[in-house]
Amino acid sequence: MKKILFCDLDGTLRTTLSGETFAKHPRDYKIIPGTASKLNQLITKGWKIHGISNQGGVNAGHKSIEDCVHEMFYAMDLFPQLYSILFCPDYEGQKCLEVQRMNIYHIKNLQNVSREFPVLIGSYRKPKAGMLEIILKRENMRPPFDSDELLMVGDRPEDERAANAIGAPFMWADDWLKD
Repeated sequence: MKKILFCDLDGTLRTTLSGETFAKHPRDYKIIPGTASKLNQLITKGWKIHGISNQGGVNAGHKSIEDCVHEMFYAMDLFPQLYSILFCPDYEGQKCLEVQRMNIYHIKNLQNVSREFPVLIGSYRKPKAGMLEIILKRENMRPPFDSDELLMVGDRPEDERAANAIGAPFMWADDWLKD
């Protein structure tokens, strides 16, 4: 049985080194205590882990798309347990990029991918579920889901709403670390 974990990044797996709300540079991050060991436990149980992140700072002009890509590669260094990171750099939710070890992919138009997951343009940014749908389609997973095969972990309401949009179980980051 396939097991997929979607993890929000900021506030769930990592926080800024500077203590600022937003990172000052691509390497201004540290691991939230306990997250790496939790990910290691899940890896040994056969879970495939994907980071899922809105990166509106690009659209807002706080960082370039190049800095954001470097930031995601650094996140992959911090968390070698991650298979990939998908991120949406625009407020409209029309763009999605995926970072894997040493590779970056621009997700193309996935309109009408399947009946179960009709990904539409403008649906990548959480609380929409487009980034999650990409992975589920690739893994050939369809609803209904239970928490033994699929889970979304996050720290914000939009993370929970994205999980709910596809029928995925959701867990708040603090509860997940205690579990």
